[in-house]
Amino acid sequence: MKKLLATILLLFIVFGNSFAQYHYSSIASSLYPSHSSAQIEGLGGIGVVSSTYNGQLGLYQNGALFKSSESAIGFTANYLPVYPRNLDNSYHTDFGAYYSWNNKHTVSYSYHYMHLFDDDKFENFWVYVPDEIQNLHKITYARQANDRISWSSSLNYIDSEEKYRRGTTQNSYTYVLDFGFSYRRNIKLSPKWDMPINFGATLNNLGISYFPSTEYDKYRNLSPYMSLGILLEPTTQLSDKLKLNFVFAAQLDKGLSQTDDMVALKLATEVRLEHQNQAYVAFRLGGEKQYSRAGMSLGYKGFSIDYARNISIENNPPHPEYYDKIWTTSISYKSDLDKITRLFKKK
Repeated sequence: MKKLLATILLLFIVFGNSFAQYHYSSIASSLYPSHSSAQIEGLGGIGVVSSTYNGQLGLYQNGALFKSSESAIGFTANYLPVYPRNLDNSYHTDFGAYYSWNNKHTVSYSYHYMHLFDDDKFENFWVYVPDEIQNLHKITYARQANDRISWSSSLNYIDSEEKYRRGTTQNSYTYVLDFGFSYRRNIKLSPKWDMPINFGATLNNLGISYFPSTEYDKYRNLSPYMSLGILLEPTTQLSDKLKLNFVFAAQLDKGLSQTDDMVALKLATEVRLEHQNQAYVAFRLGGEKQYSRAGMSLGYKGFSIDYARNISIENNPPHPEYYDKIWTTSISYKSDLDKITRLFKKK
């Protein structure tokens, strides 16, 4: 118990000091979610690492997070309205599914649809604002090398259509690759406490951009970037049926191009109460220097419902009213294939 208390105290000191001193260089990038997963957004955008309980997050930032040590199938769907106080027809939505087999392999597919800026209220928000529709298709293969190490590679195809107020239309597309790595191990803190640890790393947007050359390329080019993350999860068994989990996570994102050298440090925490490994409730809080987000999750027998939203905006960004009501919701399901097989055999 003393080791646990010392570890938690150290985490609060280090995370608190970093959160007070660190500054994120891009207001727009930090305030606006890059995807619509409520689980990730509830953790302030951290998705390079995860609890093994949330292995389906491999559909997003790091494909190596899939828990390939079990034969499983699952899906998730998300919805995020864009600037809900101002635009009724701008939103992100996506759907993803995965399949794991032979305790080693996972394949997944996800589709992301984004519709932005088709409202005259943005006439004076930016000088240049097109009506944009974007489609992203992502295919991932993940391999579990052993009980601790996993890696993944993903192929992304993105196409977009932009309609300008002057009546012209711009179509563009690109292919990019993502690579992910995950390392997990468990540390025994005491007879009653365990602490699973997850280290994660990704390298994203590697490839050739086929976006046409225009004067607005700086707003639209995909820049390569890398992410590093760590997650600590002190866990204790409260009784034969109840398990209590505390999550502390940090993620560092770094742009790798001359035109985008942003640096972002994200910090998050979660409290999760599990019942017989079948039902759970979780509360999350995370963010950066310029924003924070909160979320919650309910799960039962493989199904889960998640919700997250922005709760504070700092440093006086332009038009903060466009960001303060952003929310997202998700629904997920995962199942052990052995259970499905046994069910069909009974019939």
